[in-house]
Amino acid sequence: MVIDTMVFAYALLGVEQYRDTSVAVLEKTESIIVPDTLRAELANVLWQWVRRAGTAAGKAHDIMEDAEALYTHVVTSEDLWQQALAFSIENNPPVYDTLFITAAVQRDIQVVTFDQRLRAAFPEHTLEPDEYLRRA
Repeated sequence: MVIDTMVFAYALLGVEQYRDTSVAVLEKTESIIVPDTLRAELANVLWQWVRRAGTAAGKAHDIMEDAEALYTHVVTSEDLWQQALAFSIENNPPVYDTLFITAAVQRDIQVVTFDQRLRAAFPEHTLEPDEYLRRA
């Protein structure tokens, strides 16, 4: 499966409302595929948590390292950007989201995501985490 950035963030940051579901998704998924942009997105989320929530900078760095051990395959954005841009132009989500969709479409799998806008734009290519867990 392709796993969206916020699933990683919620699990690794321990966000109470989403933590258990996010951790379960990561534990139940044998092969986790992400675009290489995940690193930049996750680093940005962690930067926001350091600034707004008072997360320690050292913890943010540790989380980035912990995340590396969770995914099994990284797809280069070079292989994704053309279709991702087309998906964004056609359906309106940002390209950083459609990179995940493109990675999934290329492999005939789905993206597990909490992002409701992305789910609305690509219902056939996405699963909510709870829905994924029910099917797993």
